[in-house]
Amino acid sequence: MDNGEKSFEELLAQIEKIVTEMESQKLPLDRQLASFEEGTALIRKCHNILKNAEGRVEQLTRQDVNSPLAEAPVSDYNQQ
Repeated sequence: MDNGEKSFEELLAQIEKIVTEMESQKLPLDRQLASFEEGTALIRKCHNILKNAEGRVEQLTRQDVNSPLAEAPVSDYNQQ
């Protein structure tokens, strides 16, 4: 990404690394908590990226009134 922030895929890879580390090693409690905290922050960042992408998709589909996607918000598709 141009603004120096990590991409969704990079964040997801970090989360996977943390989970693997937590599952495979006997870490002290303080390190487990620090890893959990770091993973939680990364998950929040991923969630925000996905919410922004969802908003962009909604905006783009509403611009094209002939698109069948313009008839229902993205949130309706998430429930299927």
